[in-house]
Amino acid sequence: MKIIYFLLFFFVSLKISAQKVYYTTFKADADLVVFITKNKSDADFIVKKVQYNNEVKPGFWKEVIQKRDADLIVYISRQNITNIKKVYFTKFGDEVKTLILPY
Repeated sequence: MKIIYFLLFFFVSLKISAQKVYYTTFKADADLVVFITKNKSDADFIVKKVQYNNEVKPGFWKEVIQKRDADLIVYISRQNITNIKKVYFTKFGDEVKTLILPY
């Protein structure tokens, strides 16, 4: 029975930590709608873009080309309105600030 709980916890934690992102052009398809801010202090969360799968973890986004490969589908809004999360892209891993993202 302990093995079942361990395996369940293991697979759930993999899904939570995965941050492979696909950028959609349709707002209705998105799991998350964001506005890219130029000021770190205005951001709701700060993420770093990475290139390799082994670097993927919360707050570290790897862009994928195929929608089926993504853990999170993001729409980037051109309008800064109040109900949209603001994101700031950083080059430094120690500046990452995440929120719990919907899946």
